[in-house]
Amino acid sequence: MRQFIISIATTTTLYVDVSRTDTYTANGTIQYPYKTISDAVTAGNALAVAFTLSLAPGAYTDASVATIAYPCVIQGNGASYNINSGGGTLTLSSAFTIYDLTLTGNFVQSNTSLAVFATLSSVNIYGNLTTSGNFSTDNCHVFGNTVTNSTITINSTAFAVFTNDVLGTTTANMYVKIVNSGYALFLNTEIFANDNANYALASTTAGASVTLSGVLLTQAGTGGGINITGSGTTNANEIVNVQSVVNGTTNAITCGAAPIYLDIVKGFNSNNGNPVVATGSNILTSYVGPLTAIGPVTT
Repeated sequence: MRQFIISIATTTTLYVDVSRTDTYTANGTIQYPYKTISDAVTAGNALAVAFTLSLAPGAYTDASVATIAYPCVIQGNGASYNINSGGGTLTLSSAFTIYDLTLTGNFVQSNTSLAVFATLSSVNIYGNLTTSGNFSTDNCHVFGNTVTNSTITINSTAFAVFTNDVLGTTTANMYVKIVNSGYALFLNTEIFANDNANYALASTTAGASVTLSGVLLTQAGTGGGINITGSGTTNANEIVNVQSVVNGTTNAITCGAAPIYLDIVKGFNSNNGNPVVATGSNILTSYVGPLTAIGPVTT
């Protein structure tokens, strides 16, 4: 399944080329591009209009970068961008579309309006990701930065859609943990966690909701698979065609009183292949197995 990505119309393009070592006064044209992304962002913000950053391929570094405050398209063209050795943050506070970029550092979408679209396509992030508004991805990867695992935070104002993504990997300090307080939809996505204290995916706030379809979730730690008990009973949750593989006998899916629909869901203990439990008091299902559902189940 391919997601329809909404791009932003801009009339100004600023070019950036890290390979340029000659001396000139940069103005963002093809002839005189900026040499750092930070300088290009500062120039783009000064325009006070929607703009495009077109990056020449290469490895870009900055100690820090200003928040991108206006609608922006970033054409990564296969470039990599490292902010403060992975400790920095790229923040966008307006609409944006980013293509074909690898970011080492944290990524923040701070705009809370659902009328402001934000999209990532073929973007790799080595760091934490935080979203607060209308946010979507396609064919993206989010990993820990090789020093610490990544946390994906979906705030209460967010409507976040993850499609055809790989979130985490099976390498130490490159796993993910997902904390959802808003609405999160995961389609055809793989999730890899390694946490002994936390579920791989947890809804923590009343009114939060998750939908998963075509998802493979693997928890290498003992923290459990999916936990939606914190979402309360306001909004429904849906888990369809999902496999939750956990370490040991911890729950594959913990629902509490949250309403949830399960269909073609499988939960396994990775140590022996035995089924593990899904618990809840408000479970609607048409087929679950091999997985043990504990609680009133309506079919």
